[in-house]
Amino acid sequence: MSEIKISNSAKRQYHIEGTIDSQDWINHCGALLTIAGADGEVSDEEMKWLIDEQISYGATDEVIAEIKRFNWRDADLDDLLKQLGETSLDLQRTLIYQAIKMSRADAVYHDDERAAVMKAAEHFGLTADVTETLHVLVEMEENVDRLRHTVLSRS
Repeated sequence: MSEIKISNSAKRQYHIEGTIDSQDWINHCGALLTIAGADGEVSDEEMKWLIDEQISYGATDEVIAEIKRFNWRDADLDDLLKQLGETSLDLQRTLIYQAIKMSRADAVYHDDERAAVMKAAEHFGLTADVTETLHVLVEMEENVDRLRHTVLSRS
């Protein structure tokens, strides 16, 4: 695998730039899959959210294929999080934010998904205030999306 250049979209959305090792990227997505799968399934909507997000941020076809093959059912979240602590980019808050977004993509944020998000946040040393702020941010974005759709619709 190789280094992947972070897209302008990722720079704009998350204020990150540079490159990331493709295996680190896969591990990041593996953690997202493991968190979203904490309720026993990764729904089609959750997987679609993940793939769309990664494509927009510059993931290669090879990385996308690896993400789709990732065995989240047998993955160990603690191991994945430990590996992510050693990556070239500081993506800890980004991972928590994305995990919340992905877990809510199917309109069901299961208690087990929330618990996995909290576990990951604690692993990274994020305070409860920061984690709750990320939850509120996601909810605000969902409300803004609904408002935009309502205002722009023709009905």
